[in-house]
Amino acid sequence: MKPVLVSLVCPKCGETEHRRVRPTRLIAFTQDRVCRSCDTRYAPPTPRRAALVFIVGGGFLLLSGIAGLAATTIAWLGRGLPDPIGMLISGGVTVLGFLAAVHGIRAMVYSGRV
Repeated sequence: MKPVLVSLVCPKCGETEHRRVRPTRLIAFTQDRVCRSCDTRYAPPTPRRAALVFIVGGGFLLLSGIAGLAATTIAWLGRGLPDPIGMLISGGVTVLGFLAAVHGIRAMVYSGRV
């Protein structure tokens, strides 16, 4: 799958007239655009508030997951029995939070609004 360029206007010819098409990305806040002049596909930048939600929410999930991993590890050391389900869930939350925060940072950087 070819990456979609991010721009407010057509990145190839600068035209503002476009038609909307279904996005190919997993996370999209609006439809992609195809330039009426040169048929270049591009996407408008992610809104700043959406990028901030991903950064803050991802940071919260990341910290929660790390706290969960710490708690299950301490309990494991105290009892001597591992809690694989708790560690798996906490690890998953940690990874999800990290990916959400990275997505928010990338959306902020690629939108040109840093």
